[in-house]
Amino acid sequence: MKTKKTNRNNKSCQHIQLSGTGEFDEKKFFTFNPDIPVNGVVGGFRKRGHAQQLTNGTFCFVADEKSHASQALTIKKLLHGRVSLTKQGYFQLTLRFHLPEPRSFSVAMINEAAEAAEAICRYLREN
Repeated sequence: MKTKKTNRNNKSCQHIQLSGTGEFDEKKFFTFNPDIPVNGVVGGFRKRGHAQQLTNGTFCFVADEKSHASQALTIKKLLHGRVSLTKQGYFQLTLRFHLPEPRSFSVAMINEAAEAAEAICRYLREN
């Protein structure tokens, strides 16, 4: 086992070189079995998955599932949200307001709901 400390962008990191055998399956799981198992040499971390060294010295990495992008069709983006057509055929109005905004919530909701309704009517006429 070789250990080397380096400084990258003012962040101290430790590089560890181990020899052993790795197994990779289903494009999701990676397991590394070192020739000389030493517990605690590699700390756990998360980067596109979860990695950890087990008590027997084995190093495991499990990839995160890919996140699924919304399958709704955005009809119009609004000042505080959007109006979309969902995969199931429903129109969805989403509004988000930050608490300290000076505008009156009720007035803004009414205005944006009216704008969303106009966008839906326009969408229905065009399609």
